[in-house]
Amino acid sequence: MRHFGRGDSGLTDDRVMALLHDHLDRLWVGTMDGGLHRFDPLRRRFDLFQSDATRPGSLSAKGVMALLEDRRGTLWVGTFGGGLNRLDRDSGAFTVFRHESDDPASLSRDVVTALAEDSTGVVWVGTEGGGLNRFDASRGQFTHFVHDPADSGSIADDTIYSLYVDSGGTLWIGSRSGLSRLDPGPGKPKFRSYTSSDGLPGNVVYGIESDNA
Repeated sequence: MRHFGRGDSGLTDDRVMALLHDHLDRLWVGTMDGGLHRFDPLRRRFDLFQSDATRPGSLSAKGVMALLEDRRGTLWVGTFGGGLNRLDRDSGAFTVFRHESDDPASLSRDVVTALAEDSTGVVWVGTEGGGLNRFDASRGQFTHFVHDPADSGSIADDTIYSLYVDSGGTLWIGSRSGLSRLDPGPGKPKFRSYTSSDGLPGNVVYGIESDNA
């Protein structure tokens, strides 16, 4: 096993927050403060995508918290404070989706902590303090789902740490206050939430994975 640390072959930050192996056999590495890295297995070096306010189309923030490659091969990057980024692989430029206070259909918060694509091709975006977002790529608009103490069918918490779509197409959400399951159903989507009172060892859910059962 080879270790790649800070300054080794181009990795600028050894605090790795997200990893993704794409369909081109490339490894993408999101770091806490060093931007986004793409590992080239032939050269065994990292190519760097950094935030640069003077360069249009650059990554919107230094911190990368989440990565997703969708079914079309599009790379999505969730950043710490810079919103959601979509990479154009041909040009190397990013399109940025951020929270706009005067636009209720914009991203709910600019700290993106988790990403997932469901069985219908919809991209879901988890945030810190802004709940869950469903992205309509054709219109460039977001629908928000937030916790409502008066609604037992709302999401468990507005700080989301993980998203997972199981083999049946169900979206699961790990949060600061338990695990939620989306029930799309007719009408307004509802969430069924589980906490330590339902058998979870704790209410903070950082990761979700299916077993073979």
